Amino acid sequence: SDIGLDEAGFEKPDMESGKTVALDGSTVLNVRLNRKIFTVTFYVKESWYSNWKIQPKLTITAKYGADVSSVWNDVDHKEYMWYTSSSCKTSVGAMKTMPAENLSRYGNKVNTTKIKYLTQNLSGSGYSTYMEGVLPDGWTINEGDIIQIEGFSYERMDTRYKTLYYTRNNYTLSYNANGGSDIPSPETKKFESILKVPVKQPVKEGYEFTGWYYDPGAQEKVNFDKDKMPAHNTVLYAGWTVKTYQVEFDVNYEGGTGFAVNANYNTPVKIPDTPERDGYTFLGWSIKSDTLVKYDFGTPIKDNITLY
Repeated sequence: SDIGLDEAGFEKPDMESGKTVALDGSTVLNVRLNRKIFTVTFYVKESWYSNWKIQPKLTITAKYGADVSSVWNDVDHKEYMWYTSSSCKTSVGAMKTMPAENLSRYGNKVNTTKIKYLTQNLSGSGYSTYMEGVLPDGWTINEGDIIQIEGFSYERMDTRYKTLYYTRNNYTLSYNANGGSDIPSPETKKFESILKVPVKQPVKEGYEFTGWYYDPGAQEKVNFDKDKMPAHNTVLYAGWTVKTYQVEFDVNYEGGTGFAVNANYNTPVKIPDTPERDGYTFLGWSIKSDTLVKYDFGTPIKDNITLY
């Protein structure tokens, strides 16, 4: 998918309901994607001549993308060398995360040797040990030893030193004005690189920019200079708070007491109570102090105004 996740690992999207969609496009509907649960089933033989039997206590059940390396490497699982099929021709050196499919693994008790998984450093120079796996003694690492490592792509293997190398992935960080305009250009970021505040800020008439968020509803704010680029393409959404303007009501005679109210941008101000003045009949609120030009209270407020 566009964010680098396997759609087969998710249930059918669940869209939020019960909201009235505004004509100005400001309504946010959340879509929830629940991860599916998958299983790794393990088989072993009591002898070379017996049938393969499921080992229930070894079964690994987890949600798609969950880190299962600690279970894979526990005492019970490390007792065996695991293979992709009952022919035991392709060994599986390690397992980091649960894939978007059910798997079967077949085990034999054999002597093993360590293999290494190295990932590219953030600087792009050199590699560091990410984790270790195992291989039957005398075997050469092969495609069965290639595992998925979040944020990295398999690059190559060194059969002599039983080492697999992974390059660090690049992902796209883009910006959504969320009803505004004038957004920063998309950026290409390395996995785990620190997110920096973009210099360019969006604009939206009648609204103040409150920062960048991970969701269009502006609930989870980006912590720049601390948050890191995730292992998928990411969209940051502009957050906005509506501007408030003052509507002043001037009773337009010496000694009279006026008042003021606040109104949100693009929202009509409510008609106030009728003012009283001895000997006079109130004719209405005007946009001019010396001439009666009645104000239309259905007019959306877009600036500070005075009514007389």
